[in-house]
Amino acid sequence: MRDVETYEEFRKRKEPPKWWTPKIDRTVLQGLMQRNDIHAILAYGGWFALLAVLGYLSAALYNAGSAWCILAFFVYGTIFSMNNSHLHESLHGTPFKTKALNKMMFFITAAMEFRATTLTRWRHMHHHAWTIIKETDLEIQAPRPVKLWKVLIEFFYLGSTVSLFKILFLHSIGIVSTEAKRVVPKSDYQKMFWSSRACLALHIVPIAAALVLRSWLPILLFTVPRLYGGFLMWILILAQHSGLAEDVLDYRLNTRTMRLNPVLSFLYLHMEYHTEHHIFPNIPFHSLAKFRSHVEDQMPRAYNGLWETYKEEIPVLWRQRRNADYFIHREMPG
Repeated sequence: MRDVETYEEFRKRKEPPKWWTPKIDRTVLQGLMQRNDIHAILAYGGWFALLAVLGYLSAALYNAGSAWCILAFFVYGTIFSMNNSHLHESLHGTPFKTKALNKMMFFITAAMEFRATTLTRWRHMHHHAWTIIKETDLEIQAPRPVKLWKVLIEFFYLGSTVSLFKILFLHSIGIVSTEAKRVVPKSDYQKMFWSSRACLALHIVPIAAALVLRSWLPILLFTVPRLYGGFLMWILILAQHSGLAEDVLDYRLNTRTMRLNPVLSFLYLHMEYHTEHHIFPNIPFHSLAKFRSHVEDQMPRAYNGLWETYKEEIPVLWRQRRNADYFIHREMPG
């Protein structure tokens, strides 16, 4: 069997494709790309504060032996799982003007869902360069033909957890995973090994605390919330690209923008403007809506919330189980 093609071999064979970009004044675009610590502190600080309050409430109810702790933990886990949008923004280095804060937030929020920073960054950069290009993009959420059971278990983050822990273990003992060979340069292997060890070490702390305290609380509060509270996060993630066109070089055709209410938008760090984010990933989360307003006439209509999105997407995913060539054709302006 042929060895996995390495990142270096792939880059010799292929250059990243050139994607469609909208017409926008260069000065306006540069202004939109400005980082701002205040915006980031309010967004990340607000999320962490909400998490702390819900964590305290959940722990108090658990210690009191109240059955209400089940509901409290579900809400806590749901907010905890919004780490995905926060790690994603930190990965791009766009929320904070202060680079050290981006790095710190990226490490913490990535570890919250068992991801080490080095592989996660390279994997996601590869996704941006090759968005929904079959057999190249490693972040296609519902590959065709769609296997519905794989989509459904991600509501509990099960498929990802098994895969990520296997990768973390391999990298921690110095073995390069198949996935990493494809997207990580050899020059970053050592950094990848140490970032995986750091991620695992962070998860040892609540496990050790649980053993010392003889309580499940540390594990319930840090190790497993992404599993029991990931329902809403997966609904948002699955809406980003699923059901849309493959193998096209226009983000308007393979990426979805939605309108969300202010609460969801805050928790999701405005990633409902996902087409806009893919077009210019260096625009911080707080400027995506503004960017959209500048290019509105060049973009397809945004979906009106999750209801309209899934009213169209669910029948398409069902049909894609049997027909891998079927997809949603987006109506383009003009």
